Amino acid sequence: MANRARYPVYMRDRGLLYPVRLLSRIAAVLLPVVLVAGPINPDLPDFSGEWIEIQPDHGPPLGLQLMQSGSRVRVRGSYRDSFSEKDVATATIDNGTATFTLSQGCVARFQWPGYNYDSPGKNVFTLSLRQPAETGQPKPLLIYVQESYWYAPCSNHQIGVERIEKVLKRR
Repeated sequence: MANRARYPVYMRDRGLLYPVRLLSRIAAVLLPVVLVAGPINPDLPDFSGEWIEIQPDHGPPLGLQLMQSGSRVRVRGSYRDSFSEKDVATATIDNGTATFTLSQGCVARFQWPGYNYDSPGKNVFTLSLRQPAETGQPKPLLIYVQESYWYAPCSNHQIGVERIEKVLKRR
C-alpha cells in the first residue's frame, strides 16, 4: 500500500484505473453542459473595459469601469484616473441596453417644507453602444444616460425628470 501513494493513478495496477474511467465519463457528460453554459447569447454587446467621457461639459471627465459576465455588467465610476474596488451597481442587459437604478436621497438642508423625503427620487442609468459617426474611429462609443426622477423638490431640483447624456470612448 505504501507504493500506491507515490505513483499516479494511471501507473498503478489495472484494478485501480476505475476512478480515471469514472472521471472521464463524468467529464464527457459535463463537457456539453459547460460549453452550452458559456455565452448563452453571443449577440450581447460587449460593454467590458474602461471608458472615458469624450467632451465633458465642465469639470473632469466621467470614467466608467465595466466588467461584464453574460447579461450582467458590474459598474464602477470615477471622475479621477483610478477606480474604487467597490461596484456602484450591477446593470442588466436587455435588448442591447444595460440598465440599473439607484435611489436618490436629499439631505435635510436641501429639503422643502411640506414634502415627504422618505424616497425623494430615483436615478435610472442606461448604457448602450453606438458605432461612431466619424471615420477613423473604429471602436464603438458608449452612450451613458442618467434620468433623475424627482418626487419631491431638493435644492434646485424640481419635481419631474432631469436627463443627462454623455458619450464615452474606450480608454
